[in-house]
Parts: sequence; structure tokens; C-alpha cells
Amino acid sequence: MSVAGRRRPLGITVISVLNLLFAGLLFVGGRNAVLVGRATGVTGRVVTGVAVIAAATAILFFTLGLWKFRPWGWTGLVLLYLAGIVYNVTQLPSVVAVVQLPFVVAPLVYLRNERDLFRTDRDDDEPRRAGREGELVRLD
Repeated sequence: MSVAGRRRPLGITVISVLNLLFAGLLFVGGRNAVLVGRATGVTGRVVTGVAVIAAATAILFFTLGLWKFRPWGWTGLVLLYLAGIVYNVTQLPSVVAVVQLPFVVAPLVYLRNERDLFRTDRDDDEPRRAGREGELVRLD
């Protein structure tokens, strides 16, 4: 539960585990879309399946970065969550979009509040958290 002696916040663990489960479901769904598209000759399904598999790969990649307190993991997941919000807002007449929206907004708000964990100095790659008056302190 720790990276180089630091405790990982429970919220980061929960977000990471849920992202891994979601990415697994996306892989299965994307694979099925590709297989059905190839069997029926519908190119659109194959393209959609490949796009879903690419999204699952991106989620896995950025979740690994988040788990290891990498700034690029935080940035990538924030961008993916923002894309999810845009997608859900464009689908708002749908009941599914209304139900999904809080599950996309809540992790984004949490990650925004924990952004100081993912700041690093230029000299090293150690995670930092802001101290008093914006002063960065080492997480030991």
C-alpha cells in the first residue's frame, strides 16, 4: 500500500481498482464488438471495438501511473474523466448518461483535490504534497 515508504490514500486505491475493473470490461466489450463485426462484415463494429480496446489500454496505462504517483498518470486520467463527462453530457437525454455522470465526476473531483500528491521537483521524481502557503514538502 505504499510507494517508497509513503502510504497511498484510500481514494487513489479505490479509483485504481475500479479503473482496472472497468478497463477489463472494456476489453471484453471491445473484443466482442470486433468479433461480431468480423463475423457479420460490419466494419463499423470492428472500428468501434478497436476504439474501445484502445480506450481500455489508455485507462490501464494511466491507472498504473496513478498507482505509482506519476504526474502523467494523474494528468491522463483527469483528461479521460473530462472526456467521459463531455460524452455523458452530449448523451444527457439518456437515462444511462444521467446515472453514469456522478461516477465520472466524483473521481475527477477527488483527483483534483489530491493533485499535490503528483507534483514533483525538476531534480527528482519524488511525489510531493503542498505544505503551508504552497511550500512543497517531501512525503517521507
